[in-house]
Parts: sequence; C-alpha cells; structure tokens
Amino acid sequence: MLHNGGSMFLATTNGPLIGPGHAGTLNAEGKTWFTSDFEGDSRMNGRATLAIMPLRWDADGWPEATVPDVKSRPSAKSTTK
Repeated sequence: MLHNGGSMFLATTNGPLIGPGHAGTLNAEGKTWFTSDFEGDSRMNGRATLAIMPLRWDADGWPEATVPDVKSRPSAKSTTK
C-alpha cells in the first residue's frame, strides 16, 4: 500500500458490521475462516458481534473476507430454562 500495491484488507465497515477488532484465522474441515469481533451489527440493532467469514485469496494473492449475505430465517427456540 505504501508503494501503490494492495488495498485495505479490513475497513472500518464491512457490510452491516462496524468497528472491527481482535482479528484471527480459523482452519476447519479444509477451509480457512477469518474471525473478528465488531463493535456493532446493523442487523442486530447495533449490538456487538463476532463475525466468522470465509477467507479467500484473489488472483493477485491478496486476502479477502466479506460478510456473507444472511437471509432472514426463523430463530431457533432456546432450550435453556
């Protein structure tokens, strides 16, 4: 980036997520995931959340992690009493 190469990997917003921090990677079942907590998620009234996103590499070898398009789905009923 200093010499016109690459681009920002993790912006201050990523789709509905705002304020990333504490980044990490997770390898599971042959896939690599990028994890980050976020200060707010517009899909959850601005509450903090942990995001786990697929980590991919573009044609130039740069990492990409984007928030998947989450469709509305029925919430699971809690079994905790």
